[in-house]
Amino acid sequence: MERKYYLLNLTCLLWLLALLAWCLGAHTAARSAGLLAVAALIIQLVQGWIIPMFKKQKSSEVPAMHTPPAPVSEAAASGAEKHTNTVIASDVHVEGNIVSSTPVYIHGSLHGNITAPEGLIKVMRTGSVEGNVICRELIIDGTIQGQCLADTVEIYENGRINGTLAYRQLAIKKGGQFTGQADVQPPVQTKNNVVGLKTDAPPEKSDKSTAGLNEQKKSQHPAG
Repeated sequence: MERKYYLLNLTCLLWLLALLAWCLGAHTAARSAGLLAVAALIIQLVQGWIIPMFKKQKSSEVPAMHTPPAPVSEAAASGAEKHTNTVIASDVHVEGNIVSSTPVYIHGSLHGNITAPEGLIKVMRTGSVEGNVICRELIIDGTIQGQCLADTVEIYENGRINGTLAYRQLAIKKGGQFTGQADVQPPVQTKNNVVGLKTDAPPEKSDKSTAGLNEQKKSQHPAG
């Protein structure tokens, strides 16, 4: 049995003893039992109602502690940024030009020009481009209609190009098709840092200085 029930039973018992003593004429014992019953009742009220109320107030006043989020490592963030790619999904149709410094993968359709001078552009099997393409490496497994300029061009089995193609290296797999005009670009020339040595020519004798010396000699002889 819990403590609060013991106090309740004790209070009832003391009240009964006080009543019984009062009826028997023992008024002093009745008063003592009544006082004990009142004290037991007060203790029960303090423990069962007042103390729990103060505990609830304290718990509501304590602010909740929020743990701060773990900091993201700068190396992980930079690594994630380095591996970002531009992707056009298969169910997306883009109207407009695209300029990207990261690899571009086209699964959908693009109506416009696309430029990635130092990157890769890959037209997937379900992709199509209607416009000009400028990049460093171009891989076609879909369809391109327009002018293409790239250092390296690979046309896969399902690749189709209709237009003008300017390249330095070209590879066409069996099944790939190219229709239009092709222009082979000259290879990139490396600068030669060796500078030729210039031979210094011997100094020429001045005729004016020789003539001056002869005149001085003539002026030294006496006139005859």
